[in-house]
Amino acid sequence: MKKQFYTKNVTSKRKTALPLRLSIEEIERIIQTYLKIYDAYSGKLNQWVLTESQKNMIKAISENKTTIISKARQLGVTTTLQAIATTFLIVPDTSIFYFCPNSHMCKNARDRIRLFLEGMIDLEKELFPNSDVSLFNIEQDNSSFTSLKNKSRIYFKTCHKSVLRGQNPNTVIFDECNHKQIYEVAHGGLLQTNVSRIMIAADPAEADEISEELPIQHEKLEVSQYPFKRIVAIKLKKFYAEPIFF
Repeated sequence: MKKQFYTKNVTSKRKTALPLRLSIEEIERIIQTYLKIYDAYSGKLNQWVLTESQKNMIKAISENKTTIISKARQLGVTTTLQAIATTFLIVPDTSIFYFCPNSHMCKNARDRIRLFLEGMIDLEKELFPNSDVSLFNIEQDNSSFTSLKNKSRIYFKTCHKSVLRGQNPNTVIFDECNHKQIYEVAHGGLLQTNVSRIMIAADPAEADEISEELPIQHEKLEVSQYPFKRIVAIKLKKFYAEPIFF
C-alpha cells in the first residue's frame, strides 16, 4: 500500500503505521487478496475475483457521499457492500451502522462480516510484520455490534426512528430496506449526523422510490445482468435538476 495513506502513531514504545483512508485500488486489492467467499456448489471458501459491476460499485461508493444501488438478484451486491464495510473497519475509530429490514438479515450480515474479518488478520501481518498488537482482531461481538481492537465498530440494526439519535457514524449502509424505513431513519437522526458515506442497496422499484424521497444529493447505480448503467440521480424535491443519464 502507498505510504501516503499511513501515519506514525507511538504505542507501547514502538511506532506503528495506521491507515488513514483507502483508495479504490487498495479496497479492490484487500477484497481480492484477503477476503474469501463461500461457493455453494463446492462447499469451499474461494478467493474473490471482483466482477466489473462490483468494481464499478466500489468506485462509485468511494467517489460519492451517498450512493443508491438498484440491484438485480444473485449478482453479489449485498456481499460486495459487506466486503467494503469490512475494509473500512481497518481504519481506526470507524463507526458503521448497517441497517437491515429484519433481525434475520442482520444476523446474516454480521456472520458474513465476521468471516471477512478473519482475512484481515493476514492483512495485519503484511502491514505490521514485527508487531505483537492485533489491531484487527475482534474485541467484542454480540447480536448488536462487532468491535475491533483498533476501536472500529459496526452496528447491525433494523430501521426505526430514534436509532441514530446521539450517534455520529462515519458510514451508514441500508441493505434491502424499503423507502419508508429509510425515510424514517433519515428524518429520525441521520440528517443531523456528520456521516461521510451512505450506501443504499435495493430492488429497482424501491430504489426509484428512495431516489425520489431521499433528501440528500446522491448517485444512483443500476446493477443487472446487462451492461452496467450509471445514473447521476439528483432529483431531490424542488432543489435539484432532473436525473442525468449517460
